[in-house]
This record gives sequence, structure tokens and C-alpha cells, in this order.
Amino acid sequence: MSTTIEIRKAAALIIEKTCNGNALPFAEHLLVMKAIDGDLADDDRTELEALYKRVSDGTYDPAEKAWFWGISGLTKAGQYLCWKDHPVAFWEKVSPAEEKAMAQRIGDRCARLEALGVLVTIASVEWFWSWFDGIVATNPYLSLLAMTPFIWERKAPNGQNGQVEAMFVTGLDEIGRASCRERG
Repeated sequence: MSTTIEIRKAAALIIEKTCNGNALPFAEHLLVMKAIDGDLADDDRTELEALYKRVSDGTYDPAEKAWFWGISGLTKAGQYLCWKDHPVAFWEKVSPAEEKAMAQRIGDRCARLEALGVLVTIASVEWFWSWFDGIVATNPYLSLLAMTPFIWERKAPNGQNGQVEAMFVTGLDEIGRASCRERG
């Protein structure tokens, strides 16, 4: 695959054979979209060729994944770290030691949020992590996350003069857990 036309044809075949791309994990879907848009870097061409070969010869299995730093459930897709194929953090190019520490931190947060029954999203992993860090499943306020919509308030950490932080929570995921959408 050397020309833009060949790359786009390969991407089109991948899309066609994977239910319009719906069977592709987030990372591979991003790779195919880059190919279609003509934004494929040289490093990505090798990945696309390998994906094309597996899809075209029928050996493709979307369940086969390379876990990021060996952390089960965590993958890297372009500028994102994904937990079970859902973007949960922005990835920055850093030294291998920093990258491994970041991956472990994000993986630990995702597993913790799942254990609490909180929807794992960029919001809960990055933006509102301070809300969930240290909370236990028996905390009486955690059950409020199952209500929709509402504002969850708490004393601001290190807040002076009784300052309060608030998080507006909207929507429930498919199994009834609250989805944190914005902070107000």
C-alpha cells in the first residue's frame, strides 16, 4: 500500500467488513478514519497494512488487543488512553518511565471507578477525579450518583470560609449508573 488511493481502498474494505467500522475498537477505528482522511503517518501505515491483511483474510478478531503497558482494559488510540474502548484520558508523549506511571495511574482510577459503580469517562477519570479519590462504596452520598439530574455538593478540599464545590450530574448509562457531565 503505497498510494493514497490504495490506502483509502484498504480503509474502505476494512469499514465494509467490520459492520461500517462498528466492530472496530476505538484505536483501530481512529486508524481507519485517519487513512480515509489522508492523515496517516508512516508509523500508522504498517498498522493499517496489518489490520487490512487480518480483515481481508478473515483472521481479524476485534477482541485481540495489545494492552497499554500490560494493564488489562487500557489501550492507546491516537491522543487518547481508552478503558475498554472508551476514551478516558488524553495521552501525552513523555518518557517511558512517566508513560508507565501515567498508564498505571489511569488504569487504577478506571478500575476504582468501576468498583464504585461510577461510569468511567474522561470526566470521571480526569476532570472530577478529586470527587472520587478516597470515597468508599459505603459513602451515603455515592448513591446520589444514581439520581438524575441533580447537583452533588461537597465542601471544597482545603476550602476556606465554608466554600462548596458542586458537580451537575445528568443521564444514566445502560445499567442505571449516573453519568457525570459537567461541573458547575
